[in-house]
Amino acid sequence: ADPDAAVAAEKKRPKKPGKGPKNGKGTIAQYWAAIESVLARRAPDDLESLPPPATEEEIALVRKTFPRVPDEVIESLRIHNGTNDVFHRHSLYSVEDIISEWEWMKDMEDDTIDFTPCPGVQNAWFHEGWIPFMYIDGTGDGLVIDTAPAEGGVCGQILDWAHEEAGNHPVLFKSLREWFQDKLDSGAVGKPSDEDTDDSDDSD
Repeated sequence: ADPDAAVAAEKKRPKKPGKGPKNGKGTIAQYWAAIESVLARRAPDDLESLPPPATEEEIALVRKTFPRVPDEVIESLRIHNGTNDVFHRHSLYSVEDIISEWEWMKDMEDDTIDFTPCPGVQNAWFHEGWIPFMYIDGTGDGLVIDTAPAEGGVCGQILDWAHEEAGNHPVLFKSLREWFQDKLDSGAVGKPSDEDTDDSDDSD
């Protein structure tokens, strides 16, 4: 797969202005408040099913496993410890799933693979500094948060991780905030209903 094509496809997704944070500059709490507001309108059952916060013991485990974990990841886990598929087939891992997926992916890493990595990304099928945080239902693929970027990358950048793509792990977003912003702007939160109106109408 062409990593540039993956990035281009992500950027071409239709955007709609909505209420809440703008330009990836809000706090994690503001993003979750905006997401919950959308769910209350579009998918109240999904809102009710959102998990409680991670425990302090779970937070400590994340910090121990990933010493460079971005604060925004911890802030999100302290609000909801994962999700179901409230982001249109995209689900956030719980702490338990983050650790189990990381252990499996780390053990499966093949150091013999030779490929040209994407800019700012380590030369690896999987790197122990990558945090699995989101999966795409039914695919085995997802996104990882990069805490060990290569030269030119930034800690906390989000990579497109596909298990069958050696080295094709392009940077899609610079932060978790940008990812939340994209989900809100593109309408990829909750399940649209016949009564649901275009978010742009809310801005009047």
